[in-house]
Amino acid sequence: MTVKTEIISEIEKRLNENKGFEIVYEDNRPTIRDVKGITKSKISKKEIKGIRRKKTKLKKDIKELILNISRKLVDHGVEFKVLLWPKVVEIRFDLDHFISVYEGEVKIAGFISSEEKPLSYIFDILKNYGKIVFLKPLK
Repeated sequence: MTVKTEIISEIEKRLNENKGFEIVYEDNRPTIRDVKGITKSKISKKEIKGIRRKKTKLKKDIKELILNISRKLVDHGVEFKVLLWPKVVEIRFDLDHFISVYEGEVKIAGFISSEEKPLSYIFDILKNYGKIVFLKPLK
């Protein structure tokens, strides 16, 4: 099995387990790992204990969409994160560039047009999924 095939099968496995992931490149080889968030302060496990978390269950069409997008991005050597929230799946390229996938709708932030990379690699896949909305940057 090639490295790309291994990565894609690991992505599929994580999506089936409803887990987010991050694709990074080490020595030009794609590597998958758990998403690490940004925390501004230390929070103890005791403080987190009382917070209720809602489990995310991905629908089949959204799973397929994320898998197809991941394939394209890995083929083009793009680093990205996939975050799973209760009603949205987020594909993050950096803090300012991301795509939010809702049921039947896609919202794109940080990109001016569909010709910008890495959006240009996956725009056709997104267009076939549903309505696309470009969010305007805040001023």
